[in-house]
Amino acid sequence: MKRLLLALVAACSLLTAAAQQSSVYVYGIDFSLTRTAGAGECREDFAEAFRRINLLLRSEADKYDFARALRQPLVLVDIEPMLQHLSGCSYEKLYDTKNFPSEEDIGRNIASYALDEQEGTGVVMVALLLDKRAAQAVYEMVFFDIATREVCYTERVEGHAGGFGLRNYWANTIAEVLRTWRREHREPLLL
Repeated sequence: MKRLLLALVAACSLLTAAAQQSSVYVYGIDFSLTRTAGAGECREDFAEAFRRINLLLRSEADKYDFARALRQPLVLVDIEPMLQHLSGCSYEKLYDTKNFPSEEDIGRNIASYALDEQEGTGVVMVALLLDKRAAQAVYEMVFFDIATREVCYTERVEGHAGGFGLRNYWANTIAEVLRTWRREHREPLLL
């Protein structure tokens, strides 16, 4: 009887601790500010590839495992706001490699997301450069407070491209970034 009672108390403690921990929401990959170099594909091809890359976060969740990479037990992947955000993007600066997005541009983008959640931590990877000549992509990993949309932490990350087709070629960079993040960040970020 004592063992049963102790097991019940331990289970309740774990559930209470998990409930008190703030949820982390991953909103996908924001390609609306990205620039490309050395790429010959048209804007429409990139727009479709960007949509399909975000869909991979859901359909191949084991390969794009943000919870494991971020070392956070409560990670919810919600790509719908990003798909909505990208559907209204014209990608007019896609080939402009002279003017890269600023921190203010990233902050404005995050403030414009239509999110259902009212609290917690949001995570988004903002694509800055897809460089086909170097077979490399540069992202800004952004953590923000959902309630205020205030950016809490950013880190520039890079991944090597590879694979067949436009979607897979650039999606490989995201998988590599997540593997590298887990290797380089031994502890979860406390935000």
